[in-house]
Amino acid sequence: MLLSDDPEIRRQINFYNEVPALAVTGYDAFVVVGGSSFAQLCSVQTSHRSLGFPSVAAGIPCELCSEGFMDAMVRRRILASTAMRLIRRLARLGIAPILFLPAPLPSVECRDDPQQEQALLQLFRRGDGASFHQRYLHHLHELMSDLAVVIEQPPDTMVHEVFTRSEWMRGSLRLNSRQDVQHGRAEYSHGNTRFGARRIDQILAGLQAL
Repeated sequence: MLLSDDPEIRRQINFYNEVPALAVTGYDAFVVVGGSSFAQLCSVQTSHRSLGFPSVAAGIPCELCSEGFMDAMVRRRILASTAMRLIRRLARLGIAPILFLPAPLPSVECRDDPQQEQALLQLFRRGDGASFHQRYLHHLHELMSDLAVVIEQPPDTMVHEVFTRSEWMRGSLRLNSRQDVQHGRAEYSHGNTRFGARRIDQILAGLQAL
């Protein structure tokens, strides 16, 4: 059973799933969605960057660190993520294969909101976005290689390699009992039903390939 010793988390599991705990037997495969976010990882390079960053080559000031140290920080964040902790537990059971879909990249509309995603926006504006995202994906695939199949976000839903196009995000729905309440315009991290349909297609293709 998947459960928690935290009363608030148990309450949330019961609220969102209408059961107090989730059975982990009788499945052909597990699909873990979210729990590791590129945007949340971006803070590791806010002040410290290594020579592989385009901004360093362009002479933008920063605290220099080695490539190895930067890679170690990225890997540490991935290893500490909720997704990795859950996937490791599921993998230890040896019951079924696991697919993993990282959280969607923030909507490109966050560029117009100075209160949101500052680390990501600074990364993008310095010109480091694409290379740092590829660094994250490289380590994500490597760390998950013996645990789960990583299914990346579809490239046509992305822009500048660090944002999701707004048409795949606008109108996303909140988790609630009626399933008809949209997020506010200042919510940039959830995909809408169209985006969800694309991801389900990817999941089905991934399951067929197992």
